Amino acid sequence: MNISQKKFSNRTEFAFGEDSLKYTVKDRSGSRTFSADYGAISVDSGEVEERNEWLRNVGFFWVLIGLFIVVSHYVETGELKGSLWLTLGVICFAIYWAVKTTYTTLESDRGRIFVI
Repeated sequence: MNISQKKFSNRTEFAFGEDSLKYTVKDRSGSRTFSADYGAISVDSGEVEERNEWLRNVGFFWVLIGLFIVVSHYVETGELKGSLWLTLGVICFAIYWAVKTTYTTLESDRGRIFVI
């Protein structure tokens, strides 16, 4: 029996055999495949969250640019005026916090198994 999971750019595949599990994980950084005997998979589990770091970084950069523009305009004219860059940066931060992939992790003798 085979099970595939996909969320955003993350994909996991499980192929259940008689004695072992063939596990494949693919994401932006690459892929990894291994087989693990069922007895070698721990029953203890953990949890890992993955977020898009690009959104955090570009959001931070755009917020800085936006704040610089707002402050510069205030110093020159004495008026507070919004900035498109500030708005885009805040939107990127909001998406960064809202969009995440949560994995349940299981330890095996061959490595971690991530279940979406």
